[in-house]
Parts: sequence; structure tokens; C-alpha cells
Amino acid sequence: MASTYSSNLKLQLMGTGDNAGTWGAVTNLNLGTALEEAVAGTIDVAFSSADVTLTLTDANTAQPARNMRLNLTGTSGGARSLIVPAIEKMYVINNGLADACTVKVSGQTGVAVPAGKTTLLFNNGTDVVSAINTLVGLTTTDNINFGDNDRAIFGAGSDLQIYHNGANSYIDDTGAGNLYIRASDSVRLQSATGEQGVIVTTDGAVTLYHDNGSKLATTATGIAVTGVLTTTGNVGIGTTSPAATVDVSGNARGAVTTDNDLSFNLAVGNNFSCTPTGGGTLTFTNHLAGQSGFIWLDNSGGHAIAAAGTTKINAADLTAISVAGTYTLSYFDNGTNAYVSVSRSFA
Repeated sequence: MASTYSSNLKLQLMGTGDNAGTWGAVTNLNLGTALEEAVAGTIDVAFSSADVTLTLTDANTAQPARNMRLNLTGTSGGARSLIVPAIEKMYVINNGLADACTVKVSGQTGVAVPAGKTTLLFNNGTDVVSAINTLVGLTTTDNINFGDNDRAIFGAGSDLQIYHNGANSYIDDTGAGNLYIRASDSVRLQSATGEQGVIVTTDGAVTLYHDNGSKLATTATGIAVTGVLTTTGNVGIGTTSPAATVDVSGNARGAVTTDNDLSFNLAVGNNFSCTPTGGGTLTFTNHLAGQSGFIWLDNSGGHAIAAAGTTKINAADLTAISVAGTYTLSYFDNGTNAYVSVSRSFA
């Protein structure tokens, strides 16, 4: 009876009475060549800017398509395909090419192996597919590397996906429900250089940063703003429908700064309280166009008061406030001069 060959690995199946006197040699070829290639064999498959087709014939001689590990080498010159026989077999593919290579059965879709990657594939006799789709209880002491556009996908409906597309990185939540990011202490969004962007502190503030400097933070009673607050619309205080640039509904009160030397720094505040202990010059510093306010002046000592060159006040009013008494002064600053009037005297 003539020998036949197995359908997948092409091992020689000797018939009764066949190969008389050479059974040992045939058996050695089956085990030492064919079977060893299939179980532990490694071979280089050279590309030269074209697809490569591997065939498997009825012979138990060395054949590249029978090997377990296929090292793809040479020049790809673009995305390529490796065509393998339609047999049931496992392959370890090490793609050493500069481009992706699709391992497939002729006429099928197969699996694209990225350049520089190694993967385990299964030829099911019809086409080549990924050998592992589900990992149970995986523990690793090394990195898990994803190529560009390779995604870590979570959820039965692929609800959450994390990936890098070659230019940007994405966390896509397309499923039902919310996306929660939790931490026992604080959640921090930082730049690659460690600059703070947002800090969410457990049982504490949510802080927004600009150029690593805190600009806005929530507090137990509201918010704290550091720096200048700029708006492009109307601002309402006590109203949700402001009709002016600043629309205040209810009482408005400004802080009062005590300054007893008759020199008022407009960068500190708008309203001042002054009880001079001697004569002096009514002066305004850090002029700011459009700033206005009040000064409560207690000149009970009747000290002589003069005016600086940039303090514009009626001479009669200047004389009046030099007399012992208590006065309310109002002012308006145009950025260069402060214009002062005496609103009332409580002598």
C-alpha cells in the first residue's frame, strides 16, 4: 500500500509494506524534520517589495510553511501580504519589515501584523485569525504595548476605548452612563512637564490653573479668583438677567481701607478712611481710569491739608476740609488726575 500524507503538516503516513527497509529514515524525517518544524521550527521569510506565498506539498522534507515561527525579513516597499496554505495550524509571526504585513489564506482577509510586532495567529483552514481573543486572569511584569490606532476596549458594546492615533491620544466613552475618574486623595490634570491644569481635592477645592498658577478655586462659600476677571458680556450680581455691564440687584458694599497719611493707593481699593495726625497733602497714587469711590475724612484736629498736582479739588473745598470737622469726599479718576468734591461736612 502506497504512503499518504497528513492534511495539515504533510507528515508521511506509511502504508503496509511501503518503504521496506527505510522506515527508520522516513520516521526520522517525520519526527526530526516535519514535526519539529511544526512544533518549534523558526525560519526567515524574505520579502523583496512584493507579496510572498508559502506552499506545503506532499513531502516530509523541510518546508517553510510548516514552521511554527515565521520571521518576516527583507524589504517590504509598502504594506504586504504573506499567503499561507489553507491548513489548520498555529503561527508565531515576527514582522521585522518596515510596513504592516497581512497574513492570510489566498482570497481571504487575514490579520494585519504591524511593523516591528510579534503576534500569535491561528490558521483555521479557511483564513488566518487572531489566536487569542480573551485573556483571563492576566498578570504581567512588563509593558503592554499598543501601536497607533490599536485600542484598549472595555464593555460588551465597546463602550470605553483608549488609544493613540499617531498624533493625539483619546479616551472615548460612547456607552450609556457617565465617565467617572476617581482618586482617594485628589484628581490632577497635568501637562507632560508636570504643570498643573486642574486639581480636584477630596472634601476640598476644585482649582483651575493657568501656566501653573492658581487662578480660580472653589471654597466652602463660593469661589476665589486670583488676578483679573474679564468678561465679554454683562455681569449680574443678585440677578440672572443683567441689563448692564455690571447689574447689581440689592445692596452693594465695598471694603474700606484705613490710610491716615492723606495718600491713597488706588490699587488697594476704592473706599478709604482717614484720620490725619498732622498737616499733609491730599494725594492719589496708581491712577486707574474710571475708578471712583469715597473717603471718610476725620480732621477733628483741624490740620492744614494741601492738594497734590494731580489732585483736582475746588480751592474753597480744600479750605473747608482744613477746618476741624468730619467730611465725606468723593472722587473720580481719569487715569491721570483724581477729581475730588466734598459731599458733606459733619463739623
